[in-house]
Amino acid sequence: MFKKSIFIYLLFELAGQPFLSAQEGLHTTIVKPVEIHDVLNNPGIGFMTFQRFNGDDLNEGMGWTEGLPIVYQDFDGDLTNKNHPQTSIAYFRVYWCFVEPEPGQYNWSMIDKALRTAAERGQTLMLRIPPYEEAVDVPIWYRKMVGKEIPQQIKKWRIDPEDPRYIQYYGGMIRALGQRYDGHPDLESVDISVVGYWGEGEGSHLLTDQTRVALINCYLDNFKKTTLTFQPLNGDAPDPGMLVNGTSIAASWPDGRCNGTGSQIRHLGYRLDCLGDMTTDLWPKQGWSHMTDIYPKDIVKSGMGEAWKKAPVTMEICYTFLQWL
Repeated sequence: MFKKSIFIYLLFELAGQPFLSAQEGLHTTIVKPVEIHDVLNNPGIGFMTFQRFNGDDLNEGMGWTEGLPIVYQDFDGDLTNKNHPQTSIAYFRVYWCFVEPEPGQYNWSMIDKALRTAAERGQTLMLRIPPYEEAVDVPIWYRKMVGKEIPQQIKKWRIDPEDPRYIQYYGGMIRALGQRYDGHPDLESVDISVVGYWGEGEGSHLLTDQTRVALINCYLDNFKKTTLTFQPLNGDAPDPGMLVNGTSIAASWPDGRCNGTGSQIRHLGYRLDCLGDMTTDLWPKQGWSHMTDIYPKDIVKSGMGEAWKKAPVTMEICYTFLQWL
């Protein structure tokens, strides 16, 4: 009888109703929500600000700031974004040379400030640290170490990623980043970046398996709490599935193959570039568009077709919102 009474009480609690005696009686509360026409700004979902925070002005015209330290604007307390949707995520992409100006000396204060500012503006921070881009080289000290830049087998590579010093130093920076920031409450996610301009991974399929897996593991081994996202294709890999082979990244293919199951498997999100490109205007020589010709087949080939069920999908639009406008 005692056990039955407890069970009935728990049913009332689980149903969200108070347990009332017959003497107390029942009381009805009527709630009528007020209809609104606002956009609901949910945490971890929706649009992002790029190198900006809620309340900041956008770049003038149709350009954007790429990979440089944030130039902070005076904040007047108004979180409204002019000509840009409200967001709950701020995306910060900054190059390796600004994070590690001297070997083993990290500019953590730069990332700390970005995390703190995002939190103050009602946002979390998404982070990527690419190795270099067309106009910004690797750190000066690393360039001196590996020597003068010479043409690589991929046009968008500035150094040889097979040089063991690349894993030692660039990988070392990623390891240090994870050891400091993994699980930080204001860090939304970290993009896995290994090679290529802007860290977008062009030519990743040409890396040796040893180098590719070692670079990816710099992230997997040091970010156990913070969400990781992976860019599995950049349009140049003949078989995007080879990029996750031999890793513990959850991946599966229509023919039944998978990277395995179990506690060692990591569910990563993925990111793609050029959301909205549905014409051949951007790539007339190739005669294809991202949205209709590349993504549908290559997402499946990459093994990441089911990733959205357990991890976020993040996409970068072509150009800017002002250009869309």
